[in-house]
Formats: sequence, structure tokens, C-alpha cells
Amino acid sequence: MVSYNPDPMRDLAILLVLVAACGNGESGGSSGGGVTIKSHEQGADEAVKALKEYGDVLAGVTNKASAEAAKPKVEAIAKRLQGIAAGVEKLGLPREGQTTAGKMEAALQVLSPRTTEYVMRVMENPEIAQALGGAFDLAQAQILKLRGMLGG
Repeated sequence: MVSYNPDPMRDLAILLVLVAACGNGESGGSSGGGVTIKSHEQGADEAVKALKEYGDVLAGVTNKASAEAAKPKVEAIAKRLQGIAAGVEKLGLPREGQTTAGKMEAALQVLSPRTTEYVMRVMENPEIAQALGGAFDLAQAQILKLRGMLGG
């Protein structure tokens, strides 16, 4: 039997990271950060791409200087996530029975451990968190929003 030792900060980071979820839906015409979101599945795919890029950027953030250099990239990803969320929101709820949960779970299993490590690094280092500032907070908020809209 596996034991579980609660760690609120780790659990929060995991929740924030495991975001881009599932769905498949009707066509619409919503913009997702330069991409027109036409289905929930496409919105999820775009969110996963943005989350991969987010992890790649955070991988290079190890101190205040690298955080300051990464801030514009994190801001751009946050805005892209915001556009994806707006596009998915305009689609409305996915039709019943349409889901890409298996595909999304597989993608998140690959992304989650690595990205969680990087998010925790930011959260545990006040100097890095301050340097990234609102860009990090906005990205995390958009990830949560997409998770809520796409399920998973």
C-alpha cells in the first residue's frame, strides 16, 4: 500500500501544473493567442503545447538573473494561455461523450513531473518568484482556468 504524506505546497504546484485537459467539441471561431480554436480537442492540444514551452522556459530559471531574462517569455506564454482559454470558453461546453481524456492524461504524465519541479523551484525561491512576478501568477491562473474548462 502506498502512503500519502500531504504537502500543501507540492499539492498546489501539482494541481497548477496538471492543467491542459481533455475535450472535443463543436467548431467555433475563437482565437487562442494567434491560433483560432475550433474545438475543445484543439484547445487542449494548444494548451499542452504551451505547457511544454512553459516547462522549457522554467527549466532555465535557476536564479534572479535567469528569472528576469525569462519573464518576457513567461508573459507571452501566459497571454497565449489566456487566448486559448478565451477561445475554449467561446465554444461552450463539449458535447456529451466527446473527450480526449486518454490522450491528455498521457501527455500530462510526461509533462507533470518535470514541470512540477520547475514550478516548485519558483515557489520556493522568493527571489525568483519576485523576478517573475505577475507573469508567473497569470500563467498559473490560466492553467487552472483551462483545467476547469477542459476537464481531465
